[in-house]
Parts: sequence; structure tokens; C-alpha cells
Amino acid sequence: MSILSSKNVNNYKYIIVMALIGEIRKRSWILIVLIGLAMGGFLLMDMLKNQTSFGNPNLMGKINGEKVLTTDFYQTERDIFGENAEGDMFERRDQVWEYMIQQNLLNDVTGKLGIDVSEEEMNELFNVGPNLSPVVVSFFGGYQQFDVQQYTKIKEQAASFTGQDKEVWDNLKDRVRLSRKQTKYNNLVSQGFYTPTWMAEMDNVSKTQKANFKFVGIPFAAADDVKVTDSDIRAFIKANAFKYKKDEETRKASYVTFTVTPTSEDSADIRNKIADLVPQFKAAENDSMFITDNYGTFEQAYQFKDVLSPIVADSIFNLPKGSVVGPYLEGRQYKAVKVVDRMVVPDSVEARHILLQPNQQLGAEDVARVKRVADTIMISLKNGTGNFDSLAVKYSGDASNKNDGGKLGWATTGKYVKPFEEFVFYKAKVGEYNTVITQFGIHIIQVTNSKSSGKVGAQVAYISEDIMPSSGTIKDVNKKAFEFVGKHRTVEALEAAAAENADITVSTTQALKASDYQILGLGGGTTSRDLIKWLFKADLGEVSAPVYTYQDAQLFYDNKFVIAGLNSKQPVGLPSVADVRAEVEPLVLNKKKADNIMSKIKAGESLDAIAGQFQSTVQEANGIGFDQSFVQGMGNEPQVIGQIFKSGVEMNKAMAPVAGNSGVFVVMPLFKSEPTPISDFAEAKKAISNNDRTRAQQAVFGAMKKGAKITDNRTRFY
Repeated sequence: MSILSSKNVNNYKYIIVMALIGEIRKRSWILIVLIGLAMGGFLLMDMLKNQTSFGNPNLMGKINGEKVLTTDFYQTERDIFGENAEGDMFERRDQVWEYMIQQNLLNDVTGKLGIDVSEEEMNELFNVGPNLSPVVVSFFGGYQQFDVQQYTKIKEQAASFTGQDKEVWDNLKDRVRLSRKQTKYNNLVSQGFYTPTWMAEMDNVSKTQKANFKFVGIPFAAADDVKVTDSDIRAFIKANAFKYKKDEETRKASYVTFTVTPTSEDSADIRNKIADLVPQFKAAENDSMFITDNYGTFEQAYQFKDVLSPIVADSIFNLPKGSVVGPYLEGRQYKAVKVVDRMVVPDSVEARHILLQPNQQLGAEDVARVKRVADTIMISLKNGTGNFDSLAVKYSGDASNKNDGGKLGWATTGKYVKPFEEFVFYKAKVGEYNTVITQFGIHIIQVTNSKSSGKVGAQVAYISEDIMPSSGTIKDVNKKAFEFVGKHRTVEALEAAAAENADITVSTTQALKASDYQILGLGGGTTSRDLIKWLFKADLGEVSAPVYTYQDAQLFYDNKFVIAGLNSKQPVGLPSVADVRAEVEPLVLNKKKADNIMSKIKAGESLDAIAGQFQSTVQEANGIGFDQSFVQGMGNEPQVIGQIFKSGVEMNKAMAPVAGNSGVFVVMPLFKSEPTPISDFAEAKKAISNNDRTRAQQAVFGAMKKGAKITDNRTRFY
């Protein structure tokens, strides 16, 4: 039994607490200091965590001392890509960042050199003609979609732009000016190249001199067992530092993927859904309306048998019109197809048209006006009072043929836009006048002739349903992923689970930088970006508590649940042995095997003796050039080929063994031809200089960027 009762214990507690309070009252200044230090510590931790409280919290980065604020960055993104840009947001922003770096560096260097773009040049770069800037063409849809008339109207209105329109136009001008500066600077750099005569001679030797030789190839498997130590790998990394040294910190993740696939029950349910619709599909009098209600597809075009799915092509051309074939499986869909019609399709047609284009800036009012003009022209053509050629000259907006009576010539399918093609090939009668509306405007069309070989095409309609996992299937896989991550909280645990269960695979990402957004094997987007951001906060070996959810790129259902852990951290500089072991160990192993094999080859041994020693064969190669990448029986062995063409090599004598990509090779040169004499040194040197200039122009920005002082804070914001 305890000496102290519970009552006595409580009394002692009370006495101790009161004594402490008394001491605190005597030394209250200590309490004030401690509270102050604690509050300061919390504030300091918060500031260090955000890293933006010191200075501007909107600082996206710095480029050679010039600040890039978030407001400027996001405005530039809107100006270049628009408010409702599609595609990968992170890829867009990466392009914006690169553009802002390029703009800063190029403006700096061209400013120092006095390179600028005059207003006369700018006008020429914005004028439709041979010097129209490709930046302008790209901004307005590219060469395939560039509308000269629309662009001309916008350009005329540009001087009166205000607000967002003005910002976008000004940004376009900046980009055009920057592109022109870059062209001038690249030209300046490229003019500094000169090719001496000796270099042209060397280049000619590499391209025209040929060699015949015998060789023995000894695969690495012929070596004795060798082991690779950490010190071997470390020495290899150091010797090849230019390959492995990193200028930026990276991370690698180990991850396990739980993939969602439709079950047999999911597939059967989808097939039954199509099967239930088949009777209604067959009975439907309005196929267009039926497929619209059931997310099907229907085209006016008649398709030939060879372009239809071989699964149903025979049925489509043998069954009566109105027949339905299916359900049948094609790719990731169950389908049913209805034979709507069949007809003999012209091989080619000859047509002419008058194109009437409404002014889009004026809206519906001008569309109505153009329709009235089209009606008037149609009446005059049909009653014989109008002349097609004259009307085309007067009204047609197609400058390419208006002065030739709107003639389009002969054409096969695939030349015209869809509504136009569907009409002239499948609906029009030779000689009749009709109107068709396309994205270009209202066409008044006359098919003047057609040719046919009697080939029959079929008009078909489809209903289809993608084979997707049900919500229940997705939930089941999601549950397994969450149960797995709850039990495996380290990378070591992930690897142990994979060793015990053949259904579990641990994959490793590529080395990832803090600003990356794409993961090989997983893709890009917000999920990959979130995973990468987590990697740069995690402890080594830690597994993320959240499960990363990826979607099918086409059908947009949750198709992958990923559990990721931090596998390695590589700081700036040379990597650790562990970080590159998988990549480097095979290379070091082959090098040690090559050393082992070469140590067994005696100087002066014949090729036959060497081949016999290693159970190999002597092979021969003829007409091999220095720049040849592949040799029959040898493979891709540039190191070996390079040794053959060294000066001073003796013919009919075995050379020292050479370690190649696939093994060790011993070569005996038999013959080397003389290089073909250069007939025109000026032209030869010019060709080399042009190649060097092209490479230099591609490398200029990279070299400028490498020498710049860039602070990248983007990871704080997205």
C-alpha cells in the first residue's frame, strides 16, 4: 500500500504549482523574454517557409538582375496564348518563361551591339508579302489557316485598339521585333565562321576514303567474372564528369501504379447497352436525329469498302439498306452500324463556284445581306438572265479563280472542305445551280462534269459506346491503392512488397527538376506537377500519404492511382553512386570485362589464333568509310572504325585490341584507298561553314542562357 494517499498527492501537486507561480511572479521579465522569442521564432519560421516575406511577395524570378513579377508573367501568358488557351498549362508557362529569358538576354546583347529594328522594318514585317514575319503568321493560325483578308482588317484597326486588345497587339509587336533581332544577331554570329583548307581536307578524307579489313569480335560474355565496386563507379563518374554533372538539384521517385481496367462485367454491360439500341436504330426513320440522341456518328460522305472496318465491310455491301450490323468490338468501343444508302460515287468532278463572304465584324446583319445577294444571283442563273463568268468576276471573294469564271477544275475526294465536298460528290446533279454554306461563306455551285468508274460507296451511321470501367470498378482499385499506401510508408517497404508480389511493380522516374511537370510513364498535367512539388519537400525514403490520381487522356476516367516515394536526391554537382548505379554499373562492368579480355590477348597473335582462343570467327568488311556508323558482323562501333583510319596504321598487321560497345575487337587493315581529290576547295569550305553556322545559330541562346544569372522562383507559385 502506498504511503501517500490520493488526497496527499493532490495537496503536494497544489503546493508545487503555487511555488512555481510564485517564482514566475518574482521573475516575470524572463517570461516576457521567452514569449517574445517564441513569437519571433514563429514569425521567422513563417518567413523562411514562404521565402517571399523579405522583398516582393510577387517576385517570380530575376534575369540578370531584372525582376519578373507574377503580374507581368501571367499577362504575357494571356497575351501570347489568349484567355482560354487549351493544352498543358505547365508547358505553356515553361514557354513563357523561356520567352522572357530570351527577351531579356537578346535585348541586352543587341543593345550593346547597336542592333535594332527600324519602324520601316516593322511595317514590312507586318505587311502581307514575302517579308511577313512568321511570328505574325503563327499568331493568326499558321500558314494553313492564315486568312489574308481577316488579318488585313485587324491590322487596319490596330491603331485604335485599347485595353486588353492593345496589350495583345503590343506583345505581338514585341515578339516580332525580338524575332528580327535574333535573326540579325544569329547572322552576325554565323559570319564569324571560317573553314581553313586543312579542315576541308580532313572532312573530305572522312567522307571519301574507304578501307578493307579483317576483324575478330569477342563479346563481353567471354570475360572472366568481374565485380564492380562503389569505388569503380565513383571513379567512372569522376572521369566522365561532363556527362553526369548537374547544374540543378534533382529528385527521383519510386512509385507503384494501380491501373484501372474494365472488368469483363463492365464490357458485357456496355455491349448489352448497344444491343438494346439496335432494334430502335433499325426502325428509326430519321437516322441523324437518332444518332444525335445516342451520341453516334453519321456522315453524308459515301465510303468505299476498302476504308471501312474489315469486321463489317462485307455485311455493309451485301445486306439490304436499313440493315444494322452489331454489336461488334472495334478498338476500345462496341459499335453497331446501319446501312443508310449505297450509290455509285464519281471518281472526280469538275465544278465552279461564286464565293460570297460576309463581313464577320458586322455580324448577323451582313450575313443576312449576303444571303439576299446569293438569292438574287441564283434567280438570275436559273432563269437564264445571269452569266456565271460575269457574276463570278463581280461578286466572288475567291481571288484565285474569280477572273476565270470561278472554275475549280477537276478534283477527287479529299480536296474540298467537308460541306462543299459532300454536296458536289454525293448530291449535286451536273448542270444544276445550288448553294452551300461553309466556314468560308456562301458558295453558289455548279458541277459542270463528272467521271465515274462505277465504284459503289456506302453511306453509314454508327452508334458506339466506349469500353470504360464502371464507377464500382474504379472505387475497388482506389480502395486497394489506399490500403496499400497505408501499410507501406517507405520506399524500402514498396520494394519489399514488389519482391513478395509479382503483381506489384516499382518503377523509377527520370531525374526531375523542381520546375518539371512531365514524368515519363505517367505523363504531365497537374497531377504530375503536384507529385514533383511533393518530392522537393519530402525526406529521403518517405512515401507520400496522398495517392496521385491520373486520368485516361481520351476518355477522362480515373485510370491510374500512383503511390510515390522519394528514391533519391541529387544535389548540384556530381551524383552519388546510388543515384546513378543502374545507369553506370553496366558501363563499368563492360569496361572491366574489356580489360580482362584484352589482358589475355598477346601482342603479335594472328586473328585466327585469337578467334580460336575465344571461340569466335574471323570476318571481313570492305569499302567501309570513316563516317560509317554500322558494319555487318560488327554493329555500331565508331571507336573501332576510328582506330582503323588513324595515320601510321600498318596494313596486314593486327592492331591492338579496342574496347567497343558490344565487346572487344581486334582488327587487321588490308587496304585503305586514297581520298577523292577536292575539285572545288571554295565550295567544300563553304559547305562546312554553312553546317557550322546552322549549329551555332541553334546553340546561341543556350550559350547566352548558360552565362546568365537567373533566379527561378516559379515553383512558389505553381
